[in-house]
Amino acid sequence: MSGTKKIKFLFVFFCILYFQLTSASAALYIIMDDNFTALHNSTLTIPLVLNNTGNNLTDITLQISNLTNTSQMLPITITNESKKNISAGSTESYTINYPIAAYIAPASYAVKINASGNESGTIVSASKDIIVSVNASTSFSVPTSAAITISPGTNKSTSFGILNSGNVNISNISITQASTLKDDDNDTITLTITSSKDLSLLKPGESATIYVAARASSDIDTGNYNTTLTINSNEISSSITFNVTVALSLCKYGTAGSVFKLEIREPDSGDDFFPADNISLDLKIKNTDDEDKDVVVVADLFDATEGKFEEIEAEEEGTIEGDSYGYFKLELKLPSDLDESHDYKVYAKVYEDGNEEEQCYEENVDIDVKRESHSVIIESIGVPESVECDSIFELEAKLVNNGKNEEDVKVSVKNTELGIAEEKTLTLEKGESRKVAFSLSVPKNASEKNYTLILAAYYHYVNEEYEESIATSKILNVSENCQRRSATIVADVPKAYTGEELAITLTLFNTGELPTTYTISASGYDEWALLSKIDPPALVLEKGESGTSTIYLTPKNVTGTKTLKVKAIYDSKFVEKEISVEVGKKISALSSYQRFVKNLSNLSGLDYATINIALALIAIFLFVMLLRARK
Repeated sequence: MSGTKKIKFLFVFFCILYFQLTSASAALYIIMDDNFTALHNSTLTIPLVLNNTGNNLTDITLQISNLTNTSQMLPITITNESKKNISAGSTESYTINYPIAAYIAPASYAVKINASGNESGTIVSASKDIIVSVNASTSFSVPTSAAITISPGTNKSTSFGILNSGNVNISNISITQASTLKDDDNDTITLTITSSKDLSLLKPGESATIYVAARASSDIDTGNYNTTLTINSNEISSSITFNVTVALSLCKYGTAGSVFKLEIREPDSGDDFFPADNISLDLKIKNTDDEDKDVVVVADLFDATEGKFEEIEAEEEGTIEGDSYGYFKLELKLPSDLDESHDYKVYAKVYEDGNEEEQCYEENVDIDVKRESHSVIIESIGVPESVECDSIFELEAKLVNNGKNEEDVKVSVKNTELGIAEEKTLTLEKGESRKVAFSLSVPKNASEKNYTLILAAYYHYVNEEYEESIATSKILNVSENCQRRSATIVADVPKAYTGEELAITLTLFNTGELPTTYTISASGYDEWALLSKIDPPALVLEKGESGTSTIYLTPKNVTGTKTLKVKAIYDSKFVEKEISVEVGKKISALSSYQRFVKNLSNLSGLDYATINIALALIAIFLFVMLLRARK
C-alpha cells in the first residue's frame, strides 16, 4: 500500500471513528408500547420512557400528533421540573394524558410522538409511531326520571331529552309505556308520547326532545302514579321512571309559565276563622313581563283533609303594568258546615286573561277553622223589594249553627208600626243551616214608606231560658194600594207692624183617607222676624176634619212685603205653603197742640219748626208780662 493510500485510509478511518463517537454522545430513544385502546369522549393515559444514551440533555419536550390530523403536533406540558432534564446514560418516565374527542368514529388511528432535548446547544430528538384504537360505544343519555303534576279532568305536558352519547348511529328508536296508570276504580291517566324529530336514526351527538302529554280522568283519585318508559332501538335500550302526581290545583291546567308571582299578604298562615266567617284576602302580584297584562285573580278554600276545593270562589279582574306590581282584595265567605278537625288552606291564583293554560301561578296559606261552644248566626234575610198595603208577604231567613252543640232556637220578627210580631222554634244540629219562613201581612191603613223589620234568634237554651241571642234588621218598602194621607193649609194673615207680635192662624184640613198626625213648622222668616212659638205644634185630625194652629212672629225693624213658609209634616211626606206678610210702622193720634201747629202751618205756609219757635217766643213774652203785672 502506497503512502498516499495509507494516508487516505487513515483519514477515512478516523472520520468514521469520529462519526461513531459523535453519534454515541447524542443518542435519545423513546421506549413505549406500540398499540393503545381508547373510548371516545375520554382521556387516554400513555406512559413512555426516554432513554438518553448520550451526554446530558436539558429542556426536554414532548409532542403528540392530533388523532385525526397527524400533521398537527400537540405540545405536552411537563409540569415536573426534574423531568425537564435527563442526565447522560439515564432514563426518565413520562405520562401523556391524551384527550379522545367525543363522538369520534371507532377506528385505528396512527399517532406520532416526538421527544427532544438540548445537548450543549445541539437539539437531539427521537420519534415513535403508535396506533390508538378507538372502540365503538353505543349509549343513550337520558334522565333517570321525569315527573308531572296534573289535576283531575285536565291535560298537561312535559318533556325530556334523549341524546346519542355514543360514537355509532342508533336506529329505529321507539318509546313505550310499561304499565297503565289507573286508580282503584280504573279511572286512568292517558299518556301520549311524541318526538321533536324522526327517530329512525340518531347520529352520534344528536338529540331529540320527547314530549309526554298526560290527560287525567275527571274522576281519578288524587295521589302519585308511576310507570316506566322504555326507550328501545336496534342497538341499545334504556328506561326512565315517569311519575304523575294528581293533585287538585286552583289553576285549571296546573301552574304554568313564569310571568306572574303572587304573595298572599292577608290572611297570615295559622289565622283562626269560624264557619260562615268572611275571609279578606290581600294579594300582591308581580308582572315580570315588560308588557301590560290583563289578569284574573281567583281565591278559594281547600279542604286538605278531604282533598277538595269548597268551590266558594271569589274573583277580580284587572290590568298589571309591565314590570310592576298589582294589588287585589278579595273576600271569601266560609261555608257553615266546615269540620273543625280538618286542615284547610286558602288558595289564590292569578292567570293571564284568556291564557290560563300557559300563564297561571298560585299560592296558599294554612288557616285554622274553629267553633265556639254555642254560636248561631243569621246568615241572610230576604223580603220582597216592595209590598202593597193590605197584602201578605214572606220573610225568609237562613240560620246557621256555628257552635259545637245542638241548639234549640227561637226566631222572632217584629215591627210595631205594622203590628208584626211572629215567632218560630226549631232545632239546629252542629254545622246545620236552615231556612225559616214567616208569612206576614201589611195592614190596609199602613203608610207608604220604609219600615224596619227586626229579626232575632235566641239560643243556648238552659233551664227554660235562652242565654244568648243575635239580631239583625231588614228594610221593607210599602207602597201602592194604601189609604192615602194628605192635607191642605189655609192661612189667615193680619197686617203686621214693626216691633209688634203677629199671630198667623193656619187652618189645616185632613184631605186624606186616614186619621193623621201633622207636625207644624215654619221657615224663611229669620231675616225679618223672630219666632215666639207655634201653638199647638202638632194636630191630630180625623179623616175630613180640620184644625188650627197659630204661628207667633215679631217683625224686626223692617217694612214692606215679607215671606215665610209653613209646613205640615205627616209620615214621610209634607204639605207646604208660602205666606206673604205686609209689614209697616204704626202712626199714633195727634194731640191738640199738634193739630193747632199743623193748622198754623197749613194757613201760613211755614214749616213746623218755625211755627214752634214763634210760639215759644210768644209764650216767653207773655210769661214776662205776667210777672211784671204782679209786681
